[in-house]
Amino acid sequence: MEPGPAAVADWVEREFELLSPPVDVADVIVNFGGTQGWFSSSQEAVERAATWKPGLLKRLRRVLTSAREQGRFVRFDFNASDETQIQGHCYPDARDSSDFALEKEGRIEVDDYRDAIVRGTSSEFESICRGVLALVGCRAPVLTPHSNDQGFDLFGEYSMEGRLDRRYHLGGPDRAMTVWIAGQAKKYADEVGVDHVREFIGARELMKLGIFTDGGKALERFTPKAYQPVYLFFMTTGRLTRGAVDLITQTGVVLFDLESIAVLLADHNVATGPSGFEQSLFDTWVKENQSA
Repeated sequence: MEPGPAAVADWVEREFELLSPPVDVADVIVNFGGTQGWFSSSQEAVERAATWKPGLLKRLRRVLTSAREQGRFVRFDFNASDETQIQGHCYPDARDSSDFALEKEGRIEVDDYRDAIVRGTSSEFESICRGVLALVGCRAPVLTPHSNDQGFDLFGEYSMEGRLDRRYHLGGPDRAMTVWIAGQAKKYADEVGVDHVREFIGARELMKLGIFTDGGKALERFTPKAYQPVYLFFMTTGRLTRGAVDLITQTGVVLFDLESIAVLLADHNVATGPSGFEQSLFDTWVKENQSA
């Protein structure tokens, strides 16, 4: 990527330190640009930072607004006292409520989860995604066979019983309400483009029409009724292109990218011991989710 605000914003999105104290975005430009060899002198660095600062602020505000609208995780936030400064997502603020501070603290190890996910195999990533379905509330989520999976790597049934505003102990409408989730798990190191998302959506459309290869054996236990909602989860370690994100947003597909999965695991304290995240416990958790 060419030197400029877009490249700096891209780095902030992907690598900004979660516990970084507030820092002026001009200093972010100087420091990051310096590591990339963009500037021939400190004077040039300061001049470029002053020129690029408004564009970088605009991009970061757009990223943060979009993420909040979609419920996505971002590694930074704007400082409440100075809108030209950014800080790490987990940086403690004296004005945080106790619940907010506790949630921030729980996310400090997000990068440990992210690294563990990346180190795993494609098969292990599918198992991790099965664990994600269980964490969001699916009952006994299923991994499909690797052959003739009809474009779906996993699915699960989500009962609304006890999840409405009121729990009906003697029976109520929640017992008649069920949601299904069908997911695709793609462990990619490269970019994920529009075609990947279109293929996933196309698989769902073929499913609606009852068109399968091999008789659809892989989805025998996927039995949503005609008017039961089906959510599509697109789960990947790859970095999505802007077009892929736009398509996901417009279609209502639920995106679980690498950061989102890592955050969910951190929020649920998966594989944590007395000292925090433990790789051995994580490996055990992944194995537990290998069974269909």
